Amino acid sequence: MFDWLFDAIAQLAIDAVNGLIAGFALVLQGLYAVLPDMPALPAVPSEVTEAASWVSWVFPVGTLVDILVFILAMYLTWQAVAIALRWAKALNS
Repeated sequence: MFDWLFDAIAQLAIDAVNGLIAGFALVLQGLYAVLPDMPALPAVPSEVTEAASWVSWVFPVGTLVDILVFILAMYLTWQAVAIALRWAKALNS
């Protein structure tokens, strides 16, 4: 009987919440516009980049990082499988 009234009230509530969210976004956008620009990073001296390239040639940092990421991924995968197997064992008992 009063379904249209309840639908109208629900639509008004939805519009009010959407308006609040839009207003909050406008406030954040205004605050962001007031912030100063970030300063540029200083240039890295050429001696440092050359030294880093020599260190990287002698000691392969990128390969070491790849290996450590692989080990971490396998450890986390093992932990997830172990949890699943423990749940399966508990459910079958």
